[in-house]
Amino acid sequence: MIDSSNPKEIRIDELMSMLLKQWRFILKGSGVAFIVGVVIVFTTPGEWDTSARMILESESSSFNSSSIGGLASIAGVKIPGEQEGSISPELYTEIIGSIPFMLELMNRGFQFDFCDCSMSMEQYMKGHLETALVRKIGGLPKKAINFLKPKPAGTGVKGEFVQLTYEQLEIIEELRSRIVAYVDKNTDLLIVNTRMQNPLLAAEVNQFTIDYLTKSVVNYVTNKEKERLEFIQSQVEENEANFLEAQKALARFKDRNQGVLSNQANTILRNLQSNYDLEFNLLSSLREQLSQAKIKVQEKTPVFTELDPVIIPTIRSKPKRVTTIIIFCIVGAILAGGWLVIKSIFNYN
Repeated sequence: MIDSSNPKEIRIDELMSMLLKQWRFILKGSGVAFIVGVVIVFTTPGEWDTSARMILESESSSFNSSSIGGLASIAGVKIPGEQEGSISPELYTEIIGSIPFMLELMNRGFQFDFCDCSMSMEQYMKGHLETALVRKIGGLPKKAINFLKPKPAGTGVKGEFVQLTYEQLEIIEELRSRIVAYVDKNTDLLIVNTRMQNPLLAAEVNQFTIDYLTKSVVNYVTNKEKERLEFIQSQVEENEANFLEAQKALARFKDRNQGVLSNQANTILRNLQSNYDLEFNLLSSLREQLSQAKIKVQEKTPVFTELDPVIIPTIRSKPKRVTTIIIFCIVGAILAGGWLVIKSIFNYN
């Protein structure tokens, strides 16, 4: 308890009594905050979230992992060599945030019910994406700075590089904030979440993201094995032609030389037979390697199993109007009360 005999100190009960007497002022502060909250929530466009969960596994891990390795994976322990050739979980986010993905998404056409038409994502983001009033006001300084910056001469491919405008870069940053992909470290599930101002668009973008992500991961993991498979396939085709030539040459010689053969004919026959056997063995070996390479590609190919498929959201995720207004009212009352306390302390001293 603060000593009231000290004129420079103020008692807590005195502050509480003062706040109770000034309840009208606190109520007014809460009312002002209520009006501000209502304006904000009703000028903020609606947002819809949709997400999908997928199980990640590969054929190699299914057939070759030991029971100890499986238990270690469940416990969150990664055994060296267990996931050789697999993609790091952190890279899923990097793939979704990459410029190639964003450009492909921006150029992709989507169907919109508000105009009963189709347009690219870039066109939609430029002309039809709504912005909250608070965000518009807060973004004015940035727009002024961008307006004063020199504009690039043009966009598109410049030799080996891609040049983007400030507007395109802003669209990319906006899309990155709306599309998220990550691997849950506890369950090893791939989770892809998309937030858009149209429920159907949110589902379509989420499905597009999953398709692009799975394709990129499969290409990344199996690229080396696919190159080896293509090389062996070309060798098999080339040696099949050589084998057929050796087979025809041996058959023609035997047809032309029936009965007793001279020493020179026997020498030629042995050479033809040796060449045939060599081509046959080589082709057999390559065909065996081809079969093994196909199996290797299949083993390395990740399998994505949908646990929760993409659905069209039916409930708006943002803004939470009632919750937001209540928070504004509470914050307004706290600020008003805080102002009164600070004012009273200064007056008291």
